[in-house]
Amino acid sequence: MNTLILLNEIKNAVEDEIRQSFTQQRDPVTLKKWKPLKGTTLITRRYPYKPILEQSGLLRSSCRVDIVGQSVQARVNLPYAAVHQFGSPKKNIPQRRYLPFDDTGKPAPNLHREIEALLEPNALGGQEILKQVATMVLKRG
Repeated sequence: MNTLILLNEIKNAVEDEIRQSFTQQRDPVTLKKWKPLKGTTLITRRYPYKPILEQSGLLRSSCRVDIVGQSVQARVNLPYAAVHQFGSPKKNIPQRRYLPFDDTGKPAPNLHREIEALLEPNALGGQEILKQVATMVLKRG
């Protein structure tokens, strides 16, 4: 079965959730606003007026979502990416999650609902699956 159309729709949904996290400066799992930067951090920032986690824009632009086999994978290839996604009590950096997955890797509630909606019979992903199943059944008959 060709699931590429469905996987592409899921990929788009993940990318959209990541964009919203940065734009709205909120956790995609809890929907809570990120903790504001501390005064000492603002003083040392080159551009203190820029949004949280976007001093250079590198973190945001480094978020990648790929289709790998029969799955959709999100990744960020920066050494400090995990510190922001999970927080660092040792370094006194609060969690500012931007990838739409909880700490165990489960999709955020909004993303989960979007994926379920894609699988509805009237949705693009659902229609494609039904079409492929019908084609398989007709070929056997």
